[in-house]
Formats: sequence, structure tokens, C-alpha cells
Amino acid sequence: MSRIITLNPTDPDYQLAPHFNSREFRCHHCGALVVDLRLPAACERLRKEVSDILGRDTPLRLTCGHRCKIHNAAIGGVRWSGHIRGTAADIVTPRRMNTRIFAGIAWDIREAAGIARVGCYGGYHGKFGFIHVEISKLFPWYKSTWGDSFIV
Repeated sequence: MSRIITLNPTDPDYQLAPHFNSREFRCHHCGALVVDLRLPAACERLRKEVSDILGRDTPLRLTCGHRCKIHNAAIGGVRWSGHIRGTAADIVTPRRMNTRIFAGIAWDIREAAGIARVGCYGGYHGKFGFIHVEISKLFPWYKSTWGDSFIV
């Protein structure tokens, strides 16, 4: 059973998981927040796995959590985006890790972490790589993986 948290832009921030605060999941456009608490838990599980593999504490940085419909449309997001429903996050690839390997780790732990979809977005031409992690199974017809090929 999912537990959805909704915060207005003026509501105070608080910890959603040991290493993730509500401010990290807020919409960059309006500051509102809608998040399914399974998402920060999945991010926490991914953080632990990456830290164990690298042999050091490895923070994960979110570039996008919740998006309001206006922000989602402005950046060209799909209308059924998990970001709108608070079930998706984009996470920057940690230093000293290949984005394809990072995506592969998320895919490997998908059942234990409750991850339904993983998208991999490269890191070419000096740009950072990131992955899209989604916990929603709302659209079972939609692909489970996409983007650059990643190592599974």
C-alpha cells in the first residue's frame, strides 16, 4: 500500500528517509511536493547498494523529484510522467561511476527496492549522466527500461 505525502510550498521540510529530505523532491517550478514514500525508500536502498559496491559512503543527488503539471509541460515531460504523481526521481550518477553501471545497479535491485522502471541518460560531451527511477506500475504497457544501453 502506498502512502502519498503532499506538501504546499510554504510547508516545512522534513526527512523522508535517513539520507533524503523533502526539499530534494520538491517541484523546481512551484515548490510543491507530492511523493509516494516508497520512492525515498527506493532511493535509500539504491544509495546503500552503490555505497557497498564503491566501498565508501556515496551520497546520491536528485535532479528532479516531483513536478507540477506546468513544470512538466514546460520541460517536455510526458503527460503520464511519474514525476507528476510523486513516483519518479532523476538521480545524478555518482562520481567515479559509469552511468550505465549505475542504471544496471538500480535494475539489479529493482525487486528488493520496489523499482518498476529505470531510464539511463548518458553523460556525454561534458554533461552529467543520470538515471530515472520509478516505482509506479500504473502503466504496465510502458517499457521498463529505456535510454542508453546499460549493463545488467
